[in-house]
This record gives sequence, C-alpha cells and structure tokens, in this order.
Amino acid sequence: KSPFNEHWHAGLQKFFADDWKGALPSIKAADRLQPEFPDLRRLMAEAEDKIKNPPPRPFPWRWVIGVAVVLGLGVAGVAAGRRVRANRLRTSVEDVVRLRESGVPMVLLDIRDPLLYRASPYRIPGALRLDPERVAEALSTLGLDPAGRLVTYGSSDGERHSALVAQQLRGLGFADVHVLRGGLGGWTLAGLPLESKDAG
Repeated sequence: KSPFNEHWHAGLQKFFADDWKGALPSIKAADRLQPEFPDLRRLMAEAEDKIKNPPPRPFPWRWVIGVAVVLGLGVAGVAAGRRVRANRLRTSVEDVVRLRESGVPMVLLDIRDPLLYRASPYRIPGALRLDPERVAEALSTLGLDPAGRLVTYGSSDGERHSALVAQQLRGLGFADVHVLRGGLGGWTLAGLPLESKDAG
C-alpha cells in the first residue's frame, strides 16, 4: 500500500458509487502526490463536471462490470475447454516410442502440407501418407482399422493442422486418434531415426 494508491482507490470507489463530491477530495489528494497523471486529471475533470451537471440517471457501472466479468469468465471457460480437448488429443514422442516398443498396434499418419511433404525426402519410419486436403478420399486406399490407434503428425509448427485432421478422422469413425506433440520436428529433436519416403 502507498498513500497514492489509498487516495486513488478511495476516489475510484466513490466515483463509481456516484458520490462525485466525496470522490473529488481523494482524487485531488492523489493528484498532489503524483501530479499530471493523465487518468487522475481525466477523472477529476469528469467528477467536477458531474457535480456541476449531474446526469439524469447514473450509468449502471455495477451492471456493466458484472456483465463484463460474466462474459470474461465465459470466454475463459470456453478457451480452457478447448485447451483441455486439444491436450487430450496430444501424445508425446516418448509415449509413441514406448507403445511401439511394447507392441501396441499403431499407425502414424504423415499429414504434412502437400508442398512441404514433396520438398522433404524423409518421414517417421513406417508412417503412411494421408493427404490433409483429401482425408475421406485418401482413407479408402489405406485400409485402416477404425478401432486401431492412429497418430497424426505434421511439420514442427503444424500441431493445429494435425488436430483438425484428427478431429476429421474421429468424425469418420476412428475413435483412437492422437496428435504427435511437436510433429516431425519433435521426433527429430528427440534424436530418433527417419527413413526415406521411398522406403517400403
């Protein structure tokens, strides 16, 4: 706490409670401690104007603040829900390696952008190519088991893209679909091997 903050907060409280006469001494006291503070000067001028020309009806600050808080909480809740859903889909490179080594059946799907895919000679060993622009059409040629585990991966910064494809796959009846955290870049940074796209 500081003297300035005490006067400033007291002035704000009274101002927003429509007690402009009570707010003005606190605002002026804060102004003496920190002169030329723009917010203070603006609030002081507004308080003086409201004392001289009281508005016919007070502005419903409490209602506005309450609505803003509720909206803010709603937006935060939606964002948190999306993060939780997105994180549920993600799987780490370590998890993929561990499950592969333990013999859990799994298919890795390379869903990199067609241009990036053509430019790169490598892929994760054993991965199948799934064109992200023709998911439903390309699935018919891959013969995937709808009950099997699928892991999509894109480029290093393509997790959002991978998540969209994973959601498409879930909509097409594939229940166990995950997104590789970090994509191909995460796999490479972990020091794991790559293979030529022409292998097999």
